[in-house]
Amino acid sequence: MVVKGPRQVRDFARATGRLAKTDRVDAQVLAHFAQAVRPSPRPLPQEQQQAIVSLVTRRRQVLGMPVAERNRRERSPLSIRRRYPCPYPLPRG
Repeated sequence: MVVKGPRQVRDFARATGRLAKTDRVDAQVLAHFAQAVRPSPRPLPQEQQQAIVSLVTRRRQVLGMPVAERNRRERSPLSIRRRYPCPYPLPRG
């Protein structure tokens, strides 16, 4: 598998005069880029690496939940906040 940043491929497309942005043109540009540049392939991540990446991603999501919940609560109407007090402390800042 080869992974390249979209900017590098888009700059290549611009340099070759391909300014249109359709699926068909994108496919042609990617094929031309692969032939011209010959980017080196890299192996797919191993199972353990994929598992760690998944866990770190989920951890980041969970850590962001209290902040998102506090933001939602602060933007809800005062009457709702008084009627349904928060059953747990929400972090500040």
